This record gives sequence, C-alpha cells and structure tokens, in this order.
Amino acid sequence: MALRRFIYLVVAVLAMGAIWFLMAAQRSPKLRSSYNEPDFSSANTVTPSDLTSPKLQSYFNVPGFKLTERSGKTVTLSDLAGKVWVANFFYASCPGPCPVINGKISALQDKVLKNDGVFFVSITTQPDTDTPAVLRQYADRFHASGRWLFLTGDKAQIFNLSNNGFKLGVTEDSDPAQPITHSTKLALVDKSGVIRGYYDGMDDEALRKLEGDIKKLLRE
Repeated sequence: MALRRFIYLVVAVLAMGAIWFLMAAQRSPKLRSSYNEPDFSSANTVTPSDLTSPKLQSYFNVPGFKLTERSGKTVTLSDLAGKVWVANFFYASCPGPCPVINGKISALQDKVLKNDGVFFVSITTQPDTDTPAVLRQYADRFHASGRWLFLTGDKAQIFNLSNNGFKLGVTEDSDPAQPITHSTKLALVDKSGVIRGYYDGMDDEALRKLEGDIKKLLRE
C-alpha cells in the first residue's frame, strides 16, 4: 500500500509540473526567430566588424609644407588632398628602429598601395645628408613604389612639422652614432589633411589596425 501511494504521489507531482510548464509557456512572449540585422549582401555596405568599431577620432590638421621628393619633384600638402596617407619620420643612416619600421611599411604597401587613393610619406629628419639621391638609394632598399614618397627639405621646417604639426617629437642628439632622436609612431591622415590615428611602427598588431583604419577612411 505504501509503495502504491508513493507512485500516485510521484505521478501527481509530474502532472502538476507539466500543467505549470504549459501555462507558463502560454504567458511568455515568443523568442525572435531572427534579428533586425543590416543587409551585408551589398559590396558597398560595411562588414559586421565595422559596426563594433567607432568612427576614427580627429586629432590635428596637418599644416602646409613644401618639401622635395627623392625624384626631385616638389611635394606640398595640397598634392595629397583627397588622398589617405600614412606619415613617418626617419633618417637614412639611422641604426636603430628606422630600418625595422620601413621594412614593415614595405610589407604593408603590398596590401594597401594597390588602391590609388593611398600614399605613404616618409620624411627625413636629417635633410642635410639625406639628399634626393640618398633617398632614392634608401627607397630602393625597401622596394618603394611611386606612391611611397620620401621627402627632404629645410631642416627647420621638417622639425617644426614633426614637433608642432604631427605632434611627434624629434630632437638633435649629441651622440654621433645616433644624432637624431625621433618618434617611431606612424600618423594616419585623411583626405582632408586631418590626422585620424597614431600607430606604433614597431608593433605588428598596431600595423594590422592601421591597415583596417586605412580602409575605413577610404569609405568616408
């Protein structure tokens, strides 16, 4: 008798549980079968990863400049209007980070310079010795394309451009082995001449982000 009562009790509890579940399900709202996602089928729309990335910050306007490219051609800020470009400061005899950074830029150019709207601009901080002829030889070491510009010119103008325009520190040093101390950062500039990002030129992860940010600016 005790066993039979136990079985009846278990059956009753299960039945009550089933009734409660059915009633709760009727009261609960239905789950969405799909979400209102953007349509990524068009080639002109952004990718899902872009939706989680905010618009790039605007930092400073690049001031006007007039410098000489390795080809001997004069290059001014207006020549880069409507282009997305990446600037860095270096000098040809630099024994430290310059060859490493420019080597990384060289690898990056194969990915981003396929687009005619992108330029790299490397500006020497030792223009007294980095003549256009020296820069041509230096650029050849890194297989620089025609849209990777190497600029030289007036030293005072270049130092002012780096320190006060790009806000990237550069100073002369008493060490004859390393006569110039300069920033290792790259600056990303948009089509309007506004700096939109800074990236550690020695950091591969930062350069991958730079590659993605270049693509963002091309869409703006």
